[in-house]
Amino acid sequence: MMPPTRWSSIAVDGDAAGSTQARTELEAGVASLGEGFALLPESARVQHLKAIESGAFFQSVRTKTLMVLYSNPIAWAHFGFEGESFSKGGYLLRGFNDLKWLPEVPLADSGPMPI
Repeated sequence: MMPPTRWSSIAVDGDAAGSTQARTELEAGVASLGEGFALLPESARVQHLKAIESGAFFQSVRTKTLMVLYSNPIAWAHFGFEGESFSKGGYLLRGFNDLKWLPEVPLADSGPMPI
């Protein structure tokens, strides 16, 4: 199985392959990290990334990573998310109140049921 970080790389690479502008922005962003970035100690990499996190390159890679991660059924299974609910009748009758870490609310305090 491919690690999730690899899925994001493939998505970013796919964008770059399909658009000259995306490729140029990706190349410039990677170049801005500096030679040997991947070989730096983690603390130095984190410090460098924090310095550029508000920039377009960082935000575009961050957004793509989140989109890929949260649209993947394997990640859903890992986090305990059962997927979209519309085709299964919605969340109200299918797990809406399945949170085990919250205390039960007395029925009288929970308000009217919409069904």
